[in-house]
Amino acid sequence: MAGFGMVVADIQFKLESFRLPGWLMGLILSSMFLVQIPASQFWGKLADRTRPSQVLAFCTLLSSLSMFCYALASAPGWVLASRMLAGLGAANVAIAYSIASRTSSDADRSQVMGTLGAASIVGLSIGSAIGGIIAERAGSMALGVTAGVLSALGIFLGLALGSQTPAAEPSDEPKEPFSWRSAAMGPIVVISIVSWMGLALLEGTFGRLIKSTLGYGPEQFGLVFGVESVVSFVTQGWVFARVSQRFPIEKMLPVAFAITGLGLALMPFARSLPELFLLGGVFSFGTGLSSPAMNDLIASKIAPEHHGAAYGAVQSAKSISFVVAPMLGGILFDVKPALPYLVAGGLAAVIAVSFGVILSRRKSGESGRV
Repeated sequence: MAGFGMVVADIQFKLESFRLPGWLMGLILSSMFLVQIPASQFWGKLADRTRPSQVLAFCTLLSSLSMFCYALASAPGWVLASRMLAGLGAANVAIAYSIASRTSSDADRSQVMGTLGAASIVGLSIGSAIGGIIAERAGSMALGVTAGVLSALGIFLGLALGSQTPAAEPSDEPKEPFSWRSAAMGPIVVISIVSWMGLALLEGTFGRLIKSTLGYGPEQFGLVFGVESVVSFVTQGWVFARVSQRFPIEKMLPVAFAITGLGLALMPFARSLPELFLLGGVFSFGTGLSSPAMNDLIASKIAPEHHGAAYGAVQSAKSISFVVAPMLGGILFDVKPALPYLVAGGLAAVIAVSFGVILSRRKSGESGRV
């Protein structure tokens, strides 16, 4: 994740250097997710049938190659190739969650999901901070090589540590097998598409936003992303486990999405670096609650032997959002820089309200049956 975070800190500025229109930058950025839609499903199902640690290592190899490709990016075509390779290997995240969910008990699952999310954030925060500095002072080639080496180290760590992971065992609990249209997965997939549609609108625009409104560059981008990562790390690694012990996941999610929407909607109105830190922290606190909550929800509803397919399906659903939304975000930004953020905040609010309505209907139905 550190290698991935390094590229995130630079890629928007790299594309801007080619003087591409907003829609084309969005298209190149979304190409990763276009490839990821079928790839995540394929790798997730394969991990359910074979040793997931080996699939995890191979996906990480593809991710590492994408970063070395980025180091050679002297033209937009190289960036496009890098993104597509990254999409082929991006299922390593879904497989990691699958391994974590199938090897943890119901009592420990919330803590495990939060810890894994926090571990990912540590890598992202380190990568974004280092990536911004390397890009500013040594260029994209040095950044891509460093990111590729870091990701390659993850391959060996994954094989060494993942070899201790037991294979999935059939569950005796009344959980559903995986199906896109099941009562459990259907709502989760819809929520994933809508929520990530909002975040995908911002793909490729935050670097442009802080440059156009505040004159900031990759180093400030990395600092803001680093602060957001620290907040998300604390939220996922410490706050989530404690909140989930007191409130059901279904009640936590509407509040988490409402907080996320508030941070997103106010982001373009920040007029200083401290204000960006504050609003980025609000946004990260919301996503720090919602992300592990959604992963926990999947593990609680789907049988363990189908977790690879389930997490792969959700990652594919997220990718659907990132195929179209970045291009739309680029178009909206060209009209008015604040528009992508206002729309994203509005989508988060819609999810929060929808959750509230669903919960109230369920309570009414339960009261009626009683």
